[in-house]
Amino acid sequence: MFNQLCPGGGFGPVSDDGYGVSYMVPGDAALYFHVSSKHSSKATDSARFVRLLFESLQDMQQLFVDVTKNKH
Repeated sequence: MFNQLCPGGGFGPVSDDGYGVSYMVPGDAALYFHVSSKHSSKATDSARFVRLLFESLQDMQQLFVDVTKNKH
């Protein structure tokens, strides 16, 4: 789930305590993200960012599932 290769590229953070995030939507069934941060910053953590991103996407998916169930 987290370690699939993605065509395309990303970019680095524009500040020392920021993130570089790019995404690609190649079709109806996939999303690809490139997340980067500087190891020198104690304020950033790319692994945590990705984990929270996936949790947010799962929450959004559940909202759509719930709405669909309530329509039937």
